[in-house]
Amino acid sequence: MEAVFGIVLLVIVFVLASALVREVRAHHQLKESIPEIERRAREHAVKTSDGVRLGQLAEQFVPFLPQFQYDPQDAHFLGKPIDFIVFDGLCDDGIDQIVFIEVKSGKKKTLGLRQRHIRDCVLEGRIKFEVVPVSEVASTYS
Repeated sequence: MEAVFGIVLLVIVFVLASALVREVRAHHQLKESIPEIERRAREHAVKTSDGVRLGQLAEQFVPFLPQFQYDPQDAHFLGKPIDFIVFDGLCDDGIDQIVFIEVKSGKKKTLGLRQRHIRDCVLEGRIKFEVVPVSEVASTYS
């Protein structure tokens, strides 16, 4: 009986030791792969960042492209939350319409949440024009 108990105990120790060796190897392999994972993550971040910056720079040239329907002088670049506001006819001393333009390039062609809110306000006519006298603004800070 003691021999059977000893064999069972030996088998359990062997199984546990094998599992421990596998875990140590897996840990070692993971530890060795961390620098490569970090390098790839940095490369990806740089590529993504470069693409975003290039896209933001390119957006500013959109009014000079042939498919832009308005006079480039009427287009005013904001960048965020909408790329352009066009005061159509402004350079001719008359405004026919005001147009909000969001430029989309690359893979992502959908509007962001804030851009959708702006679009909805425009489409639903929730737009105001206000004049804020400087004297009132200045008196609130005195």
